[in-house]
Amino acid sequence: MLAKQWQYDAAGDVIQKRDQRYGTTSYRYDPTGRIEQAAGPGLPSEVFRWDAAANLVSSDHPGGYVEHNRLKMFEDKRFEYDAYGRLVRKLSGHGPAKELVLEYDDWNQLKTVVTKDRLGIATTHFEYDAFGRRIRKLNGSYASTDFLWDGMRLVQETYHDRQGEEALTYLYESNSYVPLARIDQGKAAANDADVRDAVYYFHNDVSGLPEELTDAGGELVWQARYKVWGNAVQEEWIARAPQRSMPEWGEVQSATRAPANVPRPQNLRFQGQHLDRETGLHYNTFRFYDPDIGRFINPDPIGLAGGLNQYRYGPNPLAWIDPWGLTCLSQWSGKRGREKSMYDLERNGFNVVAEEVTMKVNGKRIRADFVATDNHGNYHVFEAKHGTGRLTKNQSASGVFDMASPSNTVDGIGGGVITPSAGKTGQFEIATGNRDIGEVLGERGTSYDATFHVLKY
Repeated sequence: MLAKQWQYDAAGDVIQKRDQRYGTTSYRYDPTGRIEQAAGPGLPSEVFRWDAAANLVSSDHPGGYVEHNRLKMFEDKRFEYDAYGRLVRKLSGHGPAKELVLEYDDWNQLKTVVTKDRLGIATTHFEYDAFGRRIRKLNGSYASTDFLWDGMRLVQETYHDRQGEEALTYLYESNSYVPLARIDQGKAAANDADVRDAVYYFHNDVSGLPEELTDAGGELVWQARYKVWGNAVQEEWIARAPQRSMPEWGEVQSATRAPANVPRPQNLRFQGQHLDRETGLHYNTFRFYDPDIGRFINPDPIGLAGGLNQYRYGPNPLAWIDPWGLTCLSQWSGKRGREKSMYDLERNGFNVVAEEVTMKVNGKRIRADFVATDNHGNYHVFEAKHGTGRLTKNQSASGVFDMASPSNTVDGIGGGVITPSAGKTGQFEIATGNRDIGEVLGERGTSYDATFHVLKY
């Protein structure tokens, strides 16, 4: 049985994760929400230090080896950059170090990585389409992987190697990068038996990072444990038959033919990320991310529009995501945020009667996320804000929403507490001709007394 619970602090950051199989992991943050420590059973305790420019630096050298936000040294790793601030060389370990040599094209896209380690030298090439999406990975002369996209989401990867050709298809939550399922293309058996696709279901942590896969029968078939910044430290397929070995960082996979119908590696990581096992880097749509240091390997393609520190991933990966490698977002933004708000409203006894309601309040035309009733039939208007989300100009001018005094807490296991009397009282007038809203709240011009609330996550 897979059972997990998360506890949050007042700022919406995860402070504790309870896993039925592994025990309790605790997290600590600084006043700005940057993660400082993670400690739990079975994994080494991690301690993080930050410099004044929000660069993650080695805990044993808090001053850091950073120049122009370019990290030069972190623990046992050394980094070199070109004149454009792009990582061109990475050395890991002492003695016979592992080495990455990186080359970029004219559009600042990573083109080639040469990996040098005790096993020898391997070269990986990448190809992109006109939208900047990676469409092919070439490993030497015998293996390649093609990538198929639906908009900006990876929906299929097809392997071509000495094991044959095999396609993996991914399904996601609606309007999200959180994976739901993986479908492995069936292979024809020698006796021409019916070919059946294998379906695996993702079980993710609170940020959408895959931690387990189960099969169609609900049996656990794959599991992984990670460091805070997404580096897998334990990973295995739980086999009931011989499984294909999973290559380590920089390892050249054996050409020995594997048994039929064995799973390919599970390479999805943080939302929008795909692990390249040849390099240890995560492809992150418009950039590559290095989980060893929790940051990107080259400056943000959109410049300062993505933030002052152009290498930064986010304050902490439990609460923030960056599916495109351009701008970090609260993991509760968008559809997931609305679903979280709906869940909290329902468990606190509110009945949501309408969503995305356009209304007039104190002469200002605004749109509110939810209109709900409490157990006494009183109306409440809720505006949910996630991470750095702010009120619109008209929402602020209406005078009924107070960002400084949200009506909810987020420190309870399973969800926070919403106080019905915590908001501001006022009146709203329906200002939309939407038929669905009209059926439950009345036609345009209908007015209601209500209490107005901000929910912050």
